[in-house]
Amino acid sequence: MGQPDEEGAVDQNLIRALAHPLRVKILQILGEETSSPAQLSALLEEPIGSVAYHTRVLAARDCIELVEARPVRGVVAHFYKAKPHVALQTQSWRKAPPALRSDVVSSSLHEFTARALETVQARTPEEGDGSTLTSLALTVDEQGLREIGEILRSLEGKLQAVGESCSIRLQDSDEGISIVVAVAAFEADGKRRGESA
Repeated sequence: MGQPDEEGAVDQNLIRALAHPLRVKILQILGEETSSPAQLSALLEEPIGSVAYHTRVLAARDCIELVEARPVRGVVAHFYKAKPHVALQTQSWRKAPPALRSDVVSSSLHEFTARALETVQARTPEEGDGSTLTSLALTVDEQGLREIGEILRSLEGKLQAVGESCSIRLQDSDEGISIVVAVAAFEADGKRRGESA
């Protein structure tokens, strides 16, 4: 995917890639795990033809990459993951139109919340619980906001490394545990301390 130019222009590949809500959902999933269009189709409950088309668009826009092709039930299945530089906190993403950013963030939060609630409601009391949920309300200055951003970017890299290690270990296994990880930091009320209402 092309990088922003010296003037800081928005990466138009990223903007065009996110122009369809199904592509946003596919990109979100492939940012968390490696998957094939057939798996994405089942997860998203969308027709395989539509998912395959939008997956090809994301690949053509250099947002995702093919990591494996292997026979599955008599056909060759292609497995993709999001490219590391397509994170939604990049400089290019921050320069995207605010309406697009808002739509993608809203879609991401809705998708995460729906999946998390579905999982919690499906659990029975006797099942073990490896889930973790932490929510903090902090008041920070500009430097603190930058430091939290750096911590979150570092954490994202570590989480992706764990996912990649697991993908290798689980190549010939159906024993994987599907999880969703969401890490976010944003100004909670849209207003800074000291500003008038």
